[in-house]
Amino acid sequence: EQIEFFKENGFVGPFNLYGEEEAVGKWTRAKMEMVVSENKPHNSTVLNYDRHLDCETLSEHIMRPEIVGRLQSLLGEDIICWKSNVFPKYPGDEGTGWHQAETFKAGQDVNEPVASLNFDKSDTDDVVTTEVTVWTAFSPAQKEHGCMHFIPGSHKSWYYDESMALSPPVEAKKHDFFGYDFSECKLDPSWNPDEEDVYEMAMNAGQFMFFSSKCVHGS
Repeated sequence: EQIEFFKENGFVGPFNLYGEEEAVGKWTRAKMEMVVSENKPHNSTVLNYDRHLDCETLSEHIMRPEIVGRLQSLLGEDIICWKSNVFPKYPGDEGTGWHQAETFKAGQDVNEPVASLNFDKSDTDDVVTTEVTVWTAFSPAQKEHGCMHFIPGSHKSWYYDESMALSPPVEAKKHDFFGYDFSECKLDPSWNPDEEDVYEMAMNAGQFMFFSSKCVHGS
């Protein structure tokens, strides 16, 4: 039932992984490891990328059987963690605007050595088993905290073109995608996902969920 829900909606969860106190402890340890690490993979100016490569706590996290086993149910036995992001959301910050992704290059510095996802698109009927994002909350992510939200079923169509050039951030413009306005990438400028049936994914610290990055999402 969970797999069918994912296929139909583009997301599923949340699932329990850590207790709330354990989640806080894991995150505290991970932050300390990242600060003292001498092997940071690269210096992205947008997000803290791929710290599972140099942070033992995050490396252990991505290999948890509770995560990997479910991923194999969606993707098959042969899976790889090809990218990870670490990011904070502070009180009063702008939410993250609606977006959908495939290459994950929107707003990136072309000179940054950030991995992108390339795959065989010949199987166009398969809207599920290409990539899956695992999103873990290390602090509460309830509605009042600006939890993740999704447009169910939106992974079956493209509403944005992430290859489009985004205007440089300016102080007067709404910044809803790491300093950029992702609405500039709309294929139909008149389309407004806020009018759709929004699903809010409230989560406790220590829970995780799955979603296709092609599913329109934000917070």
